[in-house]
Amino acid sequence: MVGTPDETPENLRATLELAKFYDPDMAFFLPLTPWPYTPLYQRYREYIEVHDWSIYNLVEPIIRPKILSREELRRLLFSCTAEFFKHKLLNLKRIIPFKRNFLLRVLVERFYLSKEMLMAIRALKNS
Repeated sequence: MVGTPDETPENLRATLELAKFYDPDMAFFLPLTPWPYTPLYQRYREYIEVHDWSIYNLVEPIIRPKILSREELRRLLFSCTAEFFKHKLLNLKRIIPFKRNFLLRVLVERFYLSKEMLMAIRALKNS
C-alpha cells in the first residue's frame, strides 16, 4: 500500500526495489484511496484533500502525505510504475512468449502510462 500520510520518497524507492526483486508479471504503484464509507476514510480524514468522488480512481492521490505534495506523490508513483516496467522491458528475453506478448499489449494498448511505455519500447529497440 502506498500513498499513506507517512509516505516518503525513500519508502517508495524501497517498495519499487522489492517489487523488482520479487519480479511479478505486473506491478502498479497506486495511491491509497479510502472511500467515505470506510474505516480508512475516518482514519485518514485530516489528510484527505480531495472530495470530488469522480477522481477517486486509484490513480490520482487524494491523501496529502506529511512531507510531500499530492503532485509530488503522483509523479513519484508514475515514476515507480514506469521504472518497474522499464525493468521488465529490459528483461523481455527471459519472459516466455505468451507473457511477453501479453505484457507488451497491456503496456502499449491499455495502460494509463501507455504513451510513456511505447516511447520506452521504441528506445530499447533502437539501442
